[in-house]
Amino acid sequence: MKITISPQKKWNNKLARKDNKNAYWDNVTWTKRRGTSLRLIVDEVMKQSDKKRVSVLMPELFDPEVEKDIYGENVEVLRYPLTDKLDPDWNAIKEQYKDREVDVFIFVHYFGMYHDANRAKTFCKQHDARLIEDASHCLYQYQKIGQAGDYVVFSSKYLLPTKECSWIINQCKESEQIALEVPTAYACEEAVRQAVEAYDYETLKRIAYLRRENCGLLNYFIQSLNGTVQSLIGEECESPFFAVYSSENAVGRTHLIQELDKIGFPVISVNDNLFALPVHQGIRPGRLARRLSSCIQTSAPKVQLVKLGKDDKARWEHLYNQIQISNITQHWAYGDMKQISEGWQVERFVIQQDGEDIGILQLLSKKKLGRKIVYRVNRGPIFILPENNIDLELATMRELKRYLNRPCLFFYVPYSVMTEENYIKTNADKWNNWDVYGYPSGVIDLTQSEEDLRKSLNSKWRNQLKTAEKYEHIVQTDKDRFDEMMELYVEEQEEKNFKGENPLLLRAMYNHVDQPLRFFYVENEEGNLIAYDIFYRHGQVATYFIGWNSEEGRKQCLNNLLLYQAAVHMKKEGAKTLDLGGIEYIQTEAVAKFKDGMMPKHYRQMGDFYKIF
Repeated sequence: MKITISPQKKWNNKLARKDNKNAYWDNVTWTKRRGTSLRLIVDEVMKQSDKKRVSVLMPELFDPEVEKDIYGENVEVLRYPLTDKLDPDWNAIKEQYKDREVDVFIFVHYFGMYHDANRAKTFCKQHDARLIEDASHCLYQYQKIGQAGDYVVFSSKYLLPTKECSWIINQCKESEQIALEVPTAYACEEAVRQAVEAYDYETLKRIAYLRRENCGLLNYFIQSLNGTVQSLIGEECESPFFAVYSSENAVGRTHLIQELDKIGFPVISVNDNLFALPVHQGIRPGRLARRLSSCIQTSAPKVQLVKLGKDDKARWEHLYNQIQISNITQHWAYGDMKQISEGWQVERFVIQQDGEDIGILQLLSKKKLGRKIVYRVNRGPIFILPENNIDLELATMRELKRYLNRPCLFFYVPYSVMTEENYIKTNADKWNNWDVYGYPSGVIDLTQSEEDLRKSLNSKWRNQLKTAEKYEHIVQTDKDRFDEMMELYVEEQEEKNFKGENPLLLRAMYNHVDQPLRFFYVENEEGNLIAYDIFYRHGQVATYFIGWNSEEGRKQCLNNLLLYQAAVHMKKEGAKTLDLGGIEYIQTEAVAKFKDGMMPKHYRQMGDFYKIF
């Protein structure tokens, strides 16, 4: 894998092209590059103010190539100093420019990190100036980035595998907003614009995810090589432009850069103290992790597998019920139901160490031409002790390989949560990460009091719950309307074109002797079903599984009512943890924001791996 500074254009990028541009790109103005966008705005300010010359206040750290586009006889360029954290030095700015006329203030979100633009907005109000938020190091508007400026400028350079172009979002007050007229000299090529417009919002979020993963891996690696170097781009950065490091007060910078050069990483020198490394989406996290594997120490604990039979369910459940955070896919009943509904064969094992039972493993397999050729372990193995760790998992998988002792394709979703160390170790063990997005979710502590549970809710979420409670609905918990629930669920799957859960699997769960499903639903006065949630009960945990809401239910905030009442019910039933069943911001952002209103503790598992045994 050759590592380049920016993502390279590949033939398969053309597959993203669509006949119609995505709605995300509505109401933007296109130019050929970042500098022409800034100059276009300066020209517009000059036109609106009837001034022959305008003053532009920009930070002292700025791309000189971009500056060239702004320069002109009718533009006075002023500079403001920055702090060590690359924020404007407001004490110096106030002193230096308190009596100076400023027409345009350029505020930069360096390297994709959010910097508070509100003081810049206040400064502009005081000086009757226009605020440009230069978000050219950011992939898209998110959180507070791009919210304060009169204009927001973005660029594809180093972010997308296209020729450079730039786009402007005009956020001036409606009464002041005039469509920007783009001169031919500033215009973006049509083919370049179309190439960028082919990226919809979901795809941009996937790109941001990959850049975050790569940045986290590099931060971990740099710290392992030289703990005196400071990482400036943390996990709070939605879409890192580069991974940036400060070597101020550090020792061994030269040696560190030599080590990076050995593994093929191009180092970009920002100034005497700052250097950067590429993190773009063209770098696959799994391959990067293997390249960085020299920074970890591995261990190889010894484990043994004891195969269980159908009569050993009590032994399995005795162990399973001791696990603090269990999951659905390693539940005994779930294995039964996968066999009934989807034709998987199930094998179960107890994991031992020094003769002591320490965990369990549920293995699924499928046959072709009478021979098992595909195996899968989904979110396992799992261990009794809370210090469930990746070393034990990988040792168990190696022991499983010895047990199978046959050529096969093996799919594996580790139970261990995503950390840079866990991810590097898994890839170093020659597991290939084909789905990097993992399983993100969140858990609620049900051992707290009901009063504390309610207090912990997000204030907006809690107010919506109060709204729902005013309707005085009775939340039903019987399973009598299961068939109707399934009809509504399948209908919604077809209408909204999402995969969801297999209806045959849901039916098998409903019919299973252990009855792991828990039902919560609301009827209106006519007796019509207007909202429901279904949960899966396993061990010490209850997990949200599926739900449905009508338009009437949405208006009455019944999602809030059902989820909260389910949490209270599960607490009374003895569950210690409520898993919200996935909090995923790429494909289901609205659902994720709703679940986050319960203020869960987040976790994420590493995704899907495969290996040829």
